[in-house]
Amino acid sequence: MYYEIHGTGSSLVLLHGALSATGTSFGKLLPSLARKRQVITIEQQAHGHTADISRPLTVRQMADDTVALLR
Repeated sequence: MYYEIHGTGSSLVLLHGALSATGTSFGKLLPSLARKRQVITIEQQAHGHTADISRPLTVRQMADDTVALLR
């Protein structure tokens, strides 16, 4: 699962919208958001740099993936 970390400080996790990715959803916002905090951007299954795999793409699965990555 592809992710990026920008900046330092308290964490802010950004989740892209459907059919989107880090650059298209947050590219222009990242520099200002990362000035005072650590920004973690996640690209979900079959989005952006993260490959698709042979399992259903569900909201529950994406939530589980996000929790696993943050752990």
